[in-house]
Amino acid sequence: MRARRIALVAVLCIVAYAVAFFILKRDANNREETFTSAPAGMAGITLYVDQVAFDPLRQAIDVRFDLASGSTARGPRYGPAPIRDLELSTDDGDSEQVVAIHRSDPGTSHLVSLDVHGAIAAYPFDRYRSEIRISARDVNARVASRPISIRATVWEGLPGWVSSVRPSPAAQSDSALALALTVRRPFAVVAFAAIVYALMAIIGVCSLCIGGLVFARVRKVESTIVGALVTMVFSVAILRTILPGSPPIGVTADLVIFLWAEVAVIVGLCLLVTAWVKRGPGM
Repeated sequence: MRARRIALVAVLCIVAYAVAFFILKRDANNREETFTSAPAGMAGITLYVDQVAFDPLRQAIDVRFDLASGSTARGPRYGPAPIRDLELSTDDGDSEQVVAIHRSDPGTSHLVSLDVHGAIAAYPFDRYRSEIRISARDVNARVASRPISIRATVWEGLPGWVSSVRPSPAAQSDSALALALTVRRPFAVVAFAAIVYALMAIIGVCSLCIGGLVFARVRKVESTIVGALVTMVFSVAILRTILPGSPPIGVTADLVIFLWAEVAVIVGLCLLVTAWVKRGPGM
C-alpha cells in the first residue's frame, strides 16, 4: 500500500508539472496578428501596432503605431515620411485621440495611451479588457477628407503580461478597425502569488497552534519557540513584499489572507509571552 501511494503521488506530480509546463509554454507564445477593415474607396494604409507598457493602477496601456510608407519585396517598409497627410484616430470607448501625420514629419511612429477596464483588487487573477476602434482619414486641402481602409499587424507581446487581440464583435463602419484587447497576468505569476498567499495562511495557523498549545500548558515555553514566532511576525511581511507585480496594499487577497495572517502570528506570540509571564521560563 505504501508503494502504491508513493507511485500515485509521483504520477500526480508528473501530471501537475506537465500541465504547468504546457500552460507556461502557451503564455510564452507571443505572436503577430493581422487585421483588416472594410475596403474603402481609396487605397488603404498599413500599420504596425506594438504594445509598449501596461499600468494596472492607471488602467492604461501605451501603444505605439508605426505607419508603413511603402512596400518592398519582403513586406511593408517603415521609417520614411508618408506620401500624404493623414489623421489617425483611436477610440477606446472613454475618449478619442487623434494623431496628425504629415508628409513633413521626420518619422511615422506615434505613442498613444488607451484606457482598459479591470480591477487590480482581484490580484493575482485580475483581467483587463478594452474595445479599441482605429480609423484613418486622408487630409487634403482640395477635397474633403475621406476614410481609408486599414491593415494592422498587432504584436501581442507585452512585458510581464499576457495580451490577446481579437476582432471585436462591434460593427465596423467607415473603414474603421474594431479590436478587442484582453490583458492578464502570466500563469507563473498567478501560481507564485497564490503559493505565497497560501504560505502566509499556513504561517498564521502554525503561530496560533504554537501559542495556543503553550498557553494551554500542553507544551513548555522554550527559547527556540519564541525565536520561531518572532521570525514568523516578520516573515509574513517579507513574503508580501516579494509578490510579483508589486500590488498595492489593500487588494482582496490582503484583506482575506495577509492582514489576518499577520494578526494570527502576533496573537500567537502574545499567547506565548502571556504563558511565559504566568509560569516563568522552562515550565
